[in-house]
Amino acid sequence: MEEGTDWVVRFGREEWLRYTYERQQDDSFRLLGSVARGAQIGALAVDKDGQYLQINGDYTSPLNSITLRRAVAAAKQSAWTPQAPARQDLGRVPVVTIKRRRLAMPVDSASR
Repeated sequence: MEEGTDWVVRFGREEWLRYTYERQQDDSFRLLGSVARGAQIGALAVDKDGQYLQINGDYTSPLNSITLRRAVAAAKQSAWTPQAPARQDLGRVPVVTIKRRRLAMPVDSASR
């Protein structure tokens, strides 16, 4: 199999927010997560008929592949959960220490 031909599916709001915006509940599809296959990447959605869609902004394209369905099934079985970005604890402030430089004193030839 060529490289980049496998679908990568990840579920979660954090995943689909990268590629589209929040939809109203009466939309014709439900956002699930993200989908990627090589350079083809976007939000993953499913419509009321059970067809998978790739969403990029307002652009919607159908995804119809047995390998995509296998990737979705595998992602549902996976225990992977999206992680929130690490946040700095506001109670801990970094301390910066600036060391003083030693200056070399010129040696006078007369002081010898």
